[in-house]
Amino acid sequence: MSKKAWILSIFQPLLQLLLLLLHSASTAPATPFVQSSSGLSSTYFGVAVTLTCNVTQTSSSLMYSWKLNSSTVQTAASSNTYLVDGDEADSGSYVCVVEDGTGSASSSHSSLQYHPSQQHPSSHTAR
Repeated sequence: MSKKAWILSIFQPLLQLLLLLLHSASTAPATPFVQSSSGLSSTYFGVAVTLTCNVTQTSSSLMYSWKLNSSTVQTAASSNTYLVDGDEADSGSYVCVVEDGTGSASSSHSSLQYHPSQQHPSSHTAR
């Protein structure tokens, strides 16, 4: 065996593994972000808010999970939205997790606070 053939026999499997890893990393879901239908991070009891998880990847096999204060509240393959009913128990930090066959990505935390109707909520955009 020539020296060149011997070197190729050693490095070729390593290069194939490296290419496989690079391909897997490039196909993982893009980082999602959460939008609120009301545009507010604070609102009154009884006001329903729809949270939407936006992701730039268009894979048809995405799975969406919603977490409220680190606990999963919904998992769905066909919907990137979550309807928040509007009571005190719905206040907290929301995160959307998007998964596909190659990995997962999480949005940043999006805070939503509910207040009794006599209090005035702030008008900050949810992010």
